[in-house]
Amino acid sequence: TQFVNAGTVSFGARWSISGSLQNETSMSVAGGQTLSATGGITNLGNFTISSGTIGSGGQVTNTVSGILTAHGTITPQVTNQGTLIVDGPLMAAITNTGIVQGAGTVTSPSNSFANNAGGVVNATTPGGALAFTFAFSNNAGAVVNVGPTSTFSVGQTVSNSGQINLQGAGSRLSTGTLTNNGVIQGFGTITSQLGTSSSGVFRASGGELDFTAT
Repeated sequence: TQFVNAGTVSFGARWSISGSLQNETSMSVAGGQTLSATGGITNLGNFTISSGTIGSGGQVTNTVSGILTAHGTITPQVTNQGTLIVDGPLMAAITNTGIVQGAGTVTSPSNSFANNAGGVVNATTPGGALAFTFAFSNNAGAVVNVGPTSTFSVGQTVSNSGQINLQGAGSRLSTGTLTNNGVIQGFGTITSQLGTSSSGVFRASGGELDFTAT
């Protein structure tokens, strides 16, 4: 069974769908609400999780046209191909080939985040921080941008085979052990301990690139 939202949907504290849900317009899951679908959730429109919960079921897919704005809990695996805006504390296991941006802290039951080829993570909210509490892989063909007054923070190890851009004197890259097999460039501050790498490039451009780890 497939439920398609092409209009307006409202529900109470809990809505459990035996089948799949496809959102083509706008939907929201507010605080105190839980939405689950055994066949998964596919978003083609605007989907907002505002302190709500996506319960156990099939994976959540945010398509190329989808905008998922979230703080709360997403229990199934999230595949992001569109735009995921983090606007507060979010628990989710995410694989990204789209755009992840915003300010907030992401935790994950899988303890990992994969930014795959074509994926972009924008920690560019002025004065804000986009933080991940677990291991982060920036794979070949993927990009992380850190804004001129912004912080990109990772609580555990970072493996970079793609590109990380620091975009200003106030840019801050703060991680656990950072192993760079790709390119990290720009100007700002890197507070990470550096892991062993034989192929990575650090390139200061546009200003001073500072390393503060001891």
